[in-house]
Amino acid sequence: MPSPARKGETKRTFGAMLTPAQAQPYLAKEIKAALDDLECGKDFYRAYTPKVEAITQRIAEEFGS
Repeated sequence: MPSPARKGETKRTFGAMLTPAQAQPYLAKEIKAALDDLECGKDFYRAYTPKVEAITQRIAEEFGS
C-alpha cells in the first residue's frame, strides 16, 4: 500500500487489491497466455531464422563483415 500523499502531491494508486482467491483466475489466464506465446514463438523462429541468416549472409557478401 502506498504511503499517504503529502500536501500538494498527487495521490498514488497501485491497482486493485485482491485476495489470493480473487487473483487466482487472473494468474491462470496470464500463465496460459505466456505458454501460448511460447508455442507461437516456436513457429515464428522456425520460419524467421533461415530468412535472417540468408539476409545476414547476403549483407556480408555484398558489404563485408
